[in-house]
Amino acid sequence: MNKEVIRQWIVMKFGGTSVSSSECWLTISQQATARMAEGKHVLIVVSALSGVTNLLTQLAEGSGVDYREQILSEVEARHRELLNSLGLDSVPEFERHWASLTDLVINRTTLYKKMKQLGIDGPEDSRRAG
Repeated sequence: MNKEVIRQWIVMKFGGTSVSSSECWLTISQQATARMAEGKHVLIVVSALSGVTNLLTQLAEGSGVDYREQILSEVEARHRELLNSLGLDSVPEFERHWASLTDLVINRTTLYKKMKQLGIDGPEDSRRAG
């Protein structure tokens, strides 16, 4: 009879300064590799780079296209700096997701289209109705 070996899962969460440089990612890789060598499955969860949560909060609370563009450019610069330090000059997935985020934040067209699909008035509709 075949006895199935059940491997334990370990969740490793990293964020802030621990994901902000190539040296940190080397450490994450080493830690994950060590857990796998112990026979564990590894699930890595990554949250925002150092300072990005604060920038996103400012973005959500701020108004005006110029202000949103300024904050968004700071968020982009931090991510591109990390990509460059990892030797990843061109990452199509990043570009695709970044374009979607930019559209959502700057133009907000994606958000408003989704709101319309759900039958929810956007800010322009609310102003017209009032």
